[in-house]
Amino acid sequence: MRSVAGKRAKRDPSWNEDRITEFKAALSSLLDLAAHDRVIVEGQKDANSLRRLGVRAKVTTWRLARKLREVDPRSRGAGHGHRTVLLPDFDREGREKIKQWSRQLAGGTVDSSTWRRLFPIVRGEGVGVENIAGLAEKLGILRSDMWLGPDERVS
Repeated sequence: MRSVAGKRAKRDPSWNEDRITEFKAALSSLLDLAAHDRVIVEGQKDANSLRRLGVRAKVTTWRLARKLREVDPRSRGAGHGHRTVLLPDFDREGREKIKQWSRQLAGGTVDSSTWRRLFPIVRGEGVGVENIAGLAEKLGILRSDMWLGPDERVS
């Protein structure tokens, strides 16, 4: 496996092909979001990481999402077939934020399934949302800010 710079990637042996496949599938669900969907993250570094992956959905920090809700009550949920995906960091605090954000966005269509898929995969790796693109690069899933599909290989 090679990294973006062409050097051999140092990969933890616990990252076997099954785990990498699960990680790719979870990331694919983010890439499948439409431009009118919304992903709510903790901070700007998280948003930047998702942009590097190629996420087309609107990526908003929780702080901004709260302000928008105060100004426009219609923004509570995605509505009209749009999805709001909650994606805090993958730690105990993130688990609490999922509960808190879901309560505060009650009445809207919120989705925490991507977080629930990623949490057991990256737990214990010290990986937050801000590190997702870097991990994808290290594993050979992302090359030069370009997402590689499940059948594509890093050259």
